[in-house]
Amino acid sequence: MTRIRSMIGRAALCVASLSLLAACSTDSPPDLPPASDSRAIAEAVQGPDGRVFLDDIIAYPWQDGGRDAGARFDWIGEDATSSDHDDAARAADTAHALAAFLAENRTAVSAAPPNPAVFEALSRSLVPFVGALVGDPGTTPAFRPLDDVGGSMSQTAALFATMIGREATTATFVDVASDRADADERAFAGAAASNPSTITAEYLGGLLRAARLRGLLTAGSTLADPNAPEPTLLAARTQNAYAVAAAMVPPNEPSIERAFFGPTGELLGPERIPSAQWSQYDAQLRQYLAAYPAITDALQQFDTTFRRIADQ
Repeated sequence: MTRIRSMIGRAALCVASLSLLAACSTDSPPDLPPASDSRAIAEAVQGPDGRVFLDDIIAYPWQDGGRDAGARFDWIGEDATSSDHDDAARAADTAHALAAFLAENRTAVSAAPPNPAVFEALSRSLVPFVGALVGDPGTTPAFRPLDDVGGSMSQTAALFATMIGREATTATFVDVASDRADADERAFAGAAASNPSTITAEYLGGLLRAARLRGLLTAGSTLADPNAPEPTLLAARTQNAYAVAAAMVPPNEPSIERAFFGPTGELLGPERIPSAQWSQYDAQLRQYLAAYPAITDALQQFDTTFRRIADQ
């Protein structure tokens, strides 16, 4: 009987040792293709085990913060606008798979070790496709948006939430998205002020892409942190109205409150208006622009697009 107990004890010890060995094996770094082999990396990301491959990379606590692992994705940004169609398509398809993974696995990504270099690399790899995400293929025509850009863009909003939730990505992907929206809004304002009776499809399209980006940044911020203050429709629409009106309103225009002008008669920007007066300020700018139906229609389309995406 004593011998049987001893055998059982040794067997239990063996099982425990094997379990410990299995647990330890998960602490080994994942086996990755060489950074120079873009084809192998693309196949690993896009293949049937792509999620496992990416899970392994973000879940492992890399000693170098993920710098070496992140280097596996550097080629995506480099090939995104390649003149070689196959290279550009491979980069676009791999970036699409990365974007879908980040959108669909927000919880796992938020719980992953810091690995700042990994997330910086993933962010850089998606930067060339920010325009394509909201309907402007530009120099990356092979990239497919995650959503119908005419809808609420919920999967893209989840991607933005993931990127906003990881500090390492904010200075790249998120800032590029905001800067691109700024540029499209400025282009629209310039065109509208130059020819207020006609808004071409080019500039209207740019304004609506800006609305999508603004909506995605707002929805992403809310999804990432429901308690964080979120940008409002009033802030977004007022900035657009000001950008157009600033180039058109004469000094000290009598239909607009004197308090909204500076000492030399220039129209003040929204950042110089007390928040309690924003609604009145916006309403007066809109009233002034109401004489130009093409502009007011475009601004209304901006509002509708922004609201549809921001209110996730």
